[in-house]
Amino acid sequence: MKKKILATLLSLSLLAALCVSTAFAEEAAPTNDSLICDGVLQTPTVYKINGSNFFKIRDLAAILNGSAKQFSVGYDADKKSVTADTGAGYLKQPTDLTGAPAGGSKSATASSDAIYINGVLCQAEVYKIDGMNYFKLRDLGQALDFGVGWDSATGTVTLDTTQGYNSQPQPDNSQTAMARAMLDVLARERGANGGARLVDVDGDGVKELLLMGEMSVQLYTWKNGRLEAREVGELAGGQMDWKLCKNAVTGEGGIQYRNVGGSYDNRTFYYPTRQISLSYSHSDDGSSDFQSYYIDNRAVSRAEYNTVWAQNRILEDLLDDYYSDHFMNVCVAEVRAELECLAAGKTARDISDAGLMVRAELAANRMDYMFFYLAAGGLVQEDRTDSISAVEVLGANYEDVRAYRAIGCTNISELEEQLHELWYQTFSRKYPTFDVESIKWMWMERNGGVYVIENFGMGDRGGYAVIDRMVSRTAEEAVFRGHWSYGADDDDTSESFEVSLVFEDGVWKYGYYKDGYELKNS
Repeated sequence: MKKKILATLLSLSLLAALCVSTAFAEEAAPTNDSLICDGVLQTPTVYKINGSNFFKIRDLAAILNGSAKQFSVGYDADKKSVTADTGAGYLKQPTDLTGAPAGGSKSATASSDAIYINGVLCQAEVYKIDGMNYFKLRDLGQALDFGVGWDSATGTVTLDTTQGYNSQPQPDNSQTAMARAMLDVLARERGANGGARLVDVDGDGVKELLLMGEMSVQLYTWKNGRLEAREVGELAGGQMDWKLCKNAVTGEGGIQYRNVGGSYDNRTFYYPTRQISLSYSHSDDGSSDFQSYYIDNRAVSRAEYNTVWAQNRILEDLLDDYYSDHFMNVCVAEVRAELECLAAGKTARDISDAGLMVRAELAANRMDYMFFYLAAGGLVQEDRTDSISAVEVLGANYEDVRAYRAIGCTNISELEEQLHELWYQTFSRKYPTFDVESIKWMWMERNGGVYVIENFGMGDRGGYAVIDRMVSRTAEEAVFRGHWSYGADDDDTSESFEVSLVFEDGVWKYGYYKDGYELKNS
């Protein structure tokens, strides 16, 4: 077959390709997707990394050989680079097209190996797995100019050698398509009584789906007309929670996964371009007999550990394995209601009354939790290895109660500012509810920092809030009445409340809360 002259076009398109400089290992999972080229089922070795399929280039050359998009594969010893020439044929090797990889998931690291196509350097996304290079399929499709498609209904990747990469229909990047895809994932991948949240992690105005499956929690991000999944924590032993976070150095938003047990405290911060792992091990009683600190599996000092920890600020509580099944189901119902609204082509402001009632029920429960959490000092990042006695504040009867140093704060004003920002991620500023004066007695300025008195017996309300009806709704605010339930055998409808939601910053934030006493006397 005559060699096609594509060098000029490729030199332009390849320079626009993206290069990934990932500094950490990714999980590469054997894909369940099928691959069909020009209507024929193929058997390449394929791994899925962050929701995208990665191929060995020789497998792809074997698949396309004999077609209008065929290419040869070689190796340039001088440049230590893989080479490909379009139009030239390829001789299939015994190690090509051997089917699905054996051995389960593998560790994939960013490859430094280069690839030249028709003599032009291609900056493609490449990972090294077991010593072999795996290329992102769409990068090769663009560089070699063959069609790449995806059938989400059947989980099938399609290659078309009769058309070029850019002549394909562009992916549907609409909000409607995103919502429909997320609803499908929610129905298929949610674990038994697993929670879910919609949250704008990276601050681009498009929400991501945080979903608890059977074995792990995944973050689904909408990119180029499809959802890309990233694991952000296993469902392992210990107490686990997931929070929205922000790196003070890079400004990136991300997800913090925390797993805490009797003698360990592990946190991983997942950001779009990197992840940071912090691990603290100690003796079971928290004494100084045994304490070890690690950053990305590297032993460090306590000071270095706390410096990095302080750079990763917590913004909002998202999921916690401590939540009851009822609360998890309410979280999922809220997510489903908002996605159904978006799938119908509407905005979050237009969510149905029924969907908004679910949001209000979540709000009432979360408000009660947040007020308790604030009062108990739970919003403060503490150095549990640096404490002082709280006896001078509480008196001699509480000589065993400790106060722990707040990380990243040198005075009370800084701590107050930090908590104020966190609070209004969730609550509307229309009804100021951040009552810092009532908890300042728990804060002590000592030794050039702020120490927060630990919770010494404070308990929450218990039970859960139930919304009975919507009282009123405008474009900016909705008001609801409900009651507190303590189980089917003790459902006290006389313990009523009123709660509001305020549409602010593009979302329905928590407004005011009034208990039965306030309602009776208002």
